[in-house]
Amino acid sequence: MGFGFRGRVSECRAGRLVTTVVGFLLAARALFFRSRSATGRASGDSAASRHARRSDIQWLRALAVGSVVAYHLEPRFMPGGYVGVDVFFVISGFLITGGLIRHPPGDARKLAEFWNRRIRRLLPASFAVLALCAPAALLLTPMTQLPGTLRSAAASTLYAQNWNLSWEAVDYLASTQAPTVFQHFWSLSVEEQFYLVWPLLFFALARLESGRGIRRKFAAAAAVGLVVVCSLAYSLYLTGVNPAAAYFSTFTRGWELGAGGLLAVASARLDAFLTPRPAMRTALKGFGAVAMLAAGFCFGDTTPFPGGAALLPTLGAASFIAGGKSAFDAFLSWRPFQWVGDISYSIYLWHWPVAVWLPAALARYWPAGIPRIRGAADVIVLILTFGIAALSYHLIEEKLRGPRPLGDPPHRGFVFLAAGSLLICACTGSGWWMLQRKIQSRLDVLARAVPMPCVGAGALGNEACAAADPHGTAFLVTPEVAALDRSDAYEKGCLWEPGSERFPTCLYGRRVADRHTRRIGLFGNSHAVQWLPGLSELADGMNVQVSTYLSSGCFPALLRQKFDDPADERRCLSFTADVMERVIDSGVRVLVISSFTEAGSLIDVPPGERYAAAVDSYRRIIERFVSAGVAVLVIRDTPFPGKNIPDCLAGAETLSACDGPRSAWVRPDPLFDAARTIVSPLLVTADLTDVFCDAGACLAVLGGLVPYFDGSHVSATFSRTAARHLAPALARALDGEIRGQRFEKTEDREPHRSVFPPSPG
Repeated sequence: MGFGFRGRVSECRAGRLVTTVVGFLLAARALFFRSRSATGRASGDSAASRHARRSDIQWLRALAVGSVVAYHLEPRFMPGGYVGVDVFFVISGFLITGGLIRHPPGDARKLAEFWNRRIRRLLPASFAVLALCAPAALLLTPMTQLPGTLRSAAASTLYAQNWNLSWEAVDYLASTQAPTVFQHFWSLSVEEQFYLVWPLLFFALARLESGRGIRRKFAAAAAVGLVVVCSLAYSLYLTGVNPAAAYFSTFTRGWELGAGGLLAVASARLDAFLTPRPAMRTALKGFGAVAMLAAGFCFGDTTPFPGGAALLPTLGAASFIAGGKSAFDAFLSWRPFQWVGDISYSIYLWHWPVAVWLPAALARYWPAGIPRIRGAADVIVLILTFGIAALSYHLIEEKLRGPRPLGDPPHRGFVFLAAGSLLICACTGSGWWMLQRKIQSRLDVLARAVPMPCVGAGALGNEACAAADPHGTAFLVTPEVAALDRSDAYEKGCLWEPGSERFPTCLYGRRVADRHTRRIGLFGNSHAVQWLPGLSELADGMNVQVSTYLSSGCFPALLRQKFDDPADERRCLSFTADVMERVIDSGVRVLVISSFTEAGSLIDVPPGERYAAAVDSYRRIIERFVSAGVAVLVIRDTPFPGKNIPDCLAGAETLSACDGPRSAWVRPDPLFDAARTIVSPLLVTADLTDVFCDAGACLAVLGGLVPYFDGSHVSATFSRTAARHLAPALARALDGEIRGQRFEKTEDREPHRSVFPPSPG
């Protein structure tokens, strides 16, 4: 991206921002009061239709959206505010199911009419957010995050954002990416999928009723109850084994919508039961409000969710709706609550883009002479969100929710859906494709230009470059290119991934082996993958082949490690044990080992003993290889920035802005510590910390290259520049393998049977 982008954006000063905020507020205020006065002059019919909506449900909408906004702006105030989404699910399930019971879709035309009403109600406002924010992202989003943002926009347009986020949640590398401005569309995606499938269920029930004389409400209660039971059971299971994926899954959230549906099925009988019992109505209302607020204030980011914890806000919302009219009606009908409930959908749509972009803009362009006020950014976000939401509600939602212009004739709604989806997806998809092509072309050019002596890993410790700034004078690899500059082992599927029973291996270096070709292995997790580009370059020159034995999220120790899925604990142990036997059996002469070790994830080891346990396990593994005659090269783990370096550089003013202290970035490495306790001609160690750091600091830019493609993994280009520093250690390991005690297989040795079948080829 370079720094030219910042120069263009910096022309927008705080004065222009304040003017924009004030303009939006004045426009929203004028429009709001004009709408109120016009409503006062309107006919009694319109007023009656407006007040036909239940005031308690409008209040519930206000509470739900307020909880979500509070959580996003200040999570310390309401750490469980995300439960507002669950409240919305219950409301949607109740209202939609009630409508389907009153007007069952008995034929295809009625199904089309139902979906057409949903299109008119929801899509104009959401398409407006997507159509405005997608182009704005080109200017306001760091280029390092732009590919993910465009992909997220397309997924949101197709209402598949929850599945997109679910996939990213289980992807080891994608799970550390910054949230996009379209991330909040995940809950809307769940609801839209519900709106697509739910009427089909009632269509089937209507056909069944007409054909076999089954009572409508009995069949509806049985079908909805089955959905609730199955979805809740799956939610409890998946939250226990994979909470990240469970959070976004439609199948783990369906029971919350179904709970509202069950309430709608039983509403007539329930209302008849509660009518002579006003105290019970009040109790239900009070319990519901307390349950939802308790979840909002007592839950947090560490609460396993949805799972069993979602029962509290879900049952609270259902109880509140079941209470109907109560002694709280005067309070619930207060006009500000009702107004927030009216515009709650627009607030939800607009609050997240404003909350993502505005604080960053304020932090960047806040006038130097004006002191920063704590909480000022949150106040401005709230004011701007409510102003934009009011405009969106009056200009888009109210104008287009009626039968015209999208609903007369009915097919216009579907034409609008198809045209809007195709247009937004075409624009975002083409932008993503062009960006990928541009980045790949830069990487291809860079791969041919790397050998310059002071580029990348040559910037430090090179006497020829001592007089130059080790950062370089400009980016040779821009941050957005660096963010995608990683080993092709990920795309080729060369890593064992959690959840998989297959252990893949890949071959790099010389493709055609002869009797002089030796084989080396690369063993470890993603912090071993980062050395593969450099080792691949060395392989051809040294007449060797590189076989990979790599994992994602599993460090190679014979100790149980914590995973979301307990089955992966077994698979991780099996991965390490399998590699130990396979390397010895396969004729690998030298094994290169490197790993990031998260000792805190060890199970069955007391917290104070986990580091020592990891050292002991690594020592036993190295000794096993050495005793079998396999030479071992241990590469010390690289400095750990703990922040996404390309993202940081994308918003930086100087090449040194994202540097960090050496004392913080360089962490203890139990693998390297274990290797230093072993004396053997077959063991070589390599510490490349000085390639990344000088005496006091570790650099985020070295010789014009960005050394990391995220917050801890070395980029492929930088790995190739570091190959020259690895070459002496690898040569010593190869020489040690020749000089040391060679391991010879015996004829009667039983061949090892791999736990994981190797990938073809």
